[in-house]
Amino acid sequence: ALWHARAVAEAGGRCLVLATDGRREGWVSRLPSSAHYLCLSTVVDSIGLTGHLGADDCAMALTAALAQTRFRVLHVINSYVGTRMLRNPVDWAGRRIFYALYGVGRDQYGLDAGYWLSANELSGVDFFLSDNALVPRERARAFGLPFERFRPIAYPVEASFKYSGLRKKVNGPRRVLWASRLDPEKQPLLVFEIAKQMPRVEFNMFGTGVLSDGKLPDPPSNLRLRGGFDGWESLPAEPFDCFLFTSQWEGLPNVILEAMGAGLPIVASSVGAVPEVLGGGNGWLVANVSEPGEYVSALEEVFKNPMEANKRARAALLEVTGNRTFAKLKVALEEIGYI
Repeated sequence: ALWHARAVAEAGGRCLVLATDGRREGWVSRLPSSAHYLCLSTVVDSIGLTGHLGADDCAMALTAALAQTRFRVLHVINSYVGTRMLRNPVDWAGRRIFYALYGVGRDQYGLDAGYWLSANELSGVDFFLSDNALVPRERARAFGLPFERFRPIAYPVEASFKYSGLRKKVNGPRRVLWASRLDPEKQPLLVFEIAKQMPRVEFNMFGTGVLSDGKLPDPPSNLRLRGGFDGWESLPAEPFDCFLFTSQWEGLPNVILEAMGAGLPIVASSVGAVPEVLGGGNGWLVANVSEPGEYVSALEEVFKNPMEANKRARAALLEVTGNRTFAKLKVALEEIGYI
């Protein structure tokens, strides 16, 4: 939402960012001055209906309100209420409707799951927007919709260069950084197994549970559980040799792009759209995503070949600084009538 709000602001427009899940995200403070932020739960609380309105009730109320509002573009991003709203049979009278499809949700058995599965039933959607090319290909086939209605967009990455110089100062044991949710699909316990096979390497894990309680058993002696983190910028500026990513399924995770922009060599599970940015010599991809030995082999290659590690880290950094710019985003949004 932040990048879209910035693009609208630079085009001389104004936008309302309406949060429907009740959480105030940290990026809200970085919205441009021409953007307004409103939390739906705050509105519900203010009229004394807390606990009385379900998601479907909110969707109906929001549909009625927006149908009487003058706006040019409506963009639904990761919102169950917004999705329910677009399932209502409404004539949006020539307004441009966009719907975000960033990732592929899975259940505990690895099968497609999530409210986005009904996206082909939404009314009035002009374009489905994604941050990768995989989801448009998969969803166009699954939904039976023309591929032309799906647009992959390379969103900008604010490269931090955070670890590009620090790695050269490492003395002593090799140090690996892992940062993600401590939920089952991220496979935090797999990192324990990797650490056991590499006792001379120090593993640093940052994260908390979001979809689970995040409780883990006692870690191996060479693995440090360092608590949660609030975005990449909150991670400590310490020397690390490599970033490790172990998810079972994904779309295109921001943490991968941020690691690329930080200048770290990356060993990652080859899932979702991750190969789109780490393939072609930008990192090390692990095909058997639940096999600790394959991650161990990739990490050992990083440590034994520092010149190759630096080469791939630089290539990854160039990918985000050269191909994922705000200027290119604005061009992409202009082409589809967003701004």
